[in-house]
Formats: sequence, structure tokens, C-alpha cells
Amino acid sequence: MANSKVIPGKLLLATAGGTAFDCQQDATLTITYNLTQEDPCKPDPTEPYKGFTWQTSTTDSASWEISFTLKATDTNSNNQNSILNTLINTGNQMSITFETSTASGTGLAYASVFEGDGLISSFTWNAPSSGDSTVDITVTGNCAPTFEAIPTTT
Repeated sequence: MANSKVIPGKLLLATAGGTAFDCQQDATLTITYNLTQEDPCKPDPTEPYKGFTWQTSTTDSASWEISFTLKATDTNSNNQNSILNTLINTGNQMSITFETSTASGTGLAYASVFEGDGLISSFTWNAPSSGDSTVDITVTGNCAPTFEAIPTTT
């Protein structure tokens, strides 16, 4: 880490159409590789016995999802209202990006940009008796994503 800088979590966020969701609290990108483990063969009776063998796996497929949490706000765009409107009126398809903030003054040399088309697979509106109302959303990838590390201008 000679000249590298750790990216603060508050600089990574989920966006749609180039716009960040209001009052975002958390964002998580998960990439999963689905593996098949090959069944080992029984040892040949003429070979010396081995107490164990190393497992061999192959990758069958990969998937990704972006989950994020927002505080529920009383506007009608870039929040739970716009996402619910999409779900109810046009379906659960969504283009989404998980990216480093492009705000000036971050001091980062590169912006990380992961994006793809997905399906809203989970929408939970939490309404506790005390404290702020929040919304948890998961978008599951529906195709291969793209990733790019873009040099920033500081």
C-alpha cells in the first residue's frame, strides 16, 4: 500500500441513471461463483493409501447483486416512492450502478464503477415504532455486468 488510499465506505454507493438514491445508509455488492465439486475416485488398491485428497472444483455460473438501505424520505424521486412506482407500474427491471462517489475532493486516484441490468428481487420498508423508517432493496443481476476503474481528476 505504498501510495494507495483506503476508500471510505461513505464514498461507495448505489445509483440508477447516474443519480444517487436519497439518504443512502449502506450499499453492498456481492459476486458469487457457483461451483461444482468433482467426486473423487476411490483409490486404486495397488497405490499407497492417502488419508485425504484435495478437492477439485469447476465454475458453473456466476451471479451478482447489489443491496442497499435508504432512509425513507417524503420526496417523490430517487427514493422508496420512485422504486415502488417502478415496481407497481412498470415491473422489477432496473439498471443499477455500484460506484465510488465522483464528488470533488475525495482524494481518490480512481473511481470504481460496476454496473449492469438487474431485477429488483427484494423490497422491504421498515417502520419501527421509534427511530427512522428505512427501506432495504436488493437488485439481482440479470446479465453480465461491466466494471471499469476510471482515473479521477482531483
